[in-house]
Amino acid sequence: MHGLIARAQEKAGIPEDDPDAQLLPPRLRIGIIPAGSTNCVCFATVGINDPVTSTLHIIIGISMGPAWGARGPRDKLP
Repeated sequence: MHGLIARAQEKAGIPEDDPDAQLLPPRLRIGIIPAGSTNCVCFATVGINDPVTSTLHIIIGISMGPAWGARGPRDKLP
């Protein structure tokens, strides 16, 4: 995910290290299928941790943006 956001920023000419820059959404959509012991990334992004439901969401094209995230130096985060 970080790489997709970094590439979108780079293509738009927005410096990645500017804490005041607006984050652009990546143009490439990804689907996350939980396959680990805690599945926390999948649960944090789409609210479920069931692989069958996640696969069905990908197939029918349900799109959700992540509702989490922060970037910047630790001492300057909100």
